[in-house]
Amino acid sequence: MNGLDMTRTGLSCANRFQELYEDQNGNRFMLLLWHDNKQGAQLFTSSNATRNEEPGLFSRIYLLESAPALFQTDGKFEFIALMPDDNDLIYRWTQTSNPMTTTSVSGFTNISNSTAGLSKYNSNTYLRTQATWWGAVGCWTAYTQGGRRGIPGFGGNSDANVCTGLMLLYAKINEKAVWEFPTLLLVHEFQEY
Repeated sequence: MNGLDMTRTGLSCANRFQELYEDQNGNRFMLLLWHDNKQGAQLFTSSNATRNEEPGLFSRIYLLESAPALFQTDGKFEFIALMPDDNDLIYRWTQTSNPMTTTSVSGFTNISNSTAGLSKYNSNTYLRTQATWWGAVGCWTAYTQGGRRGIPGFGGNSDANVCTGLMLLYAKINEKAVWEFPTLLLVHEFQEY
């Protein structure tokens, strides 16, 4: 994926992903959401607070609300989002607003490929990056385009490949997270069955 290898060392299976990712500068990112929607058949429910942990559907985005200090560095959150069907792009950005607690974005800065930050949305998906529900995070409604059912991607409605099957969201963690929550940072792998 554009130089960002999300698979564990020694494993070549494309559907194995790291729970903890470290970039070339030593920044650590925790997996907050991994959603394989199985062609629109596997979705979150609006009542489960995105705490599903089953094959293809894993989320702990609630940590952004319950423990935001773990993810802030100099008052900013930094995210990496991957939607492999969405032109295989890596979306990376920072923002000062907490996406779990506000419906608007403040302090947005693009690092790669991003045009908008992440904010709360209460229709079809928990979070979104653009107007309506493009760049959806935690979908409970399937999106259909060109006969495909899936997740509306980050590319927006002008892109032919915006209906994606797999969505991953990582958030940068700070030293407080490393020291206070070491069990959350064990490197596990998630594999679709």
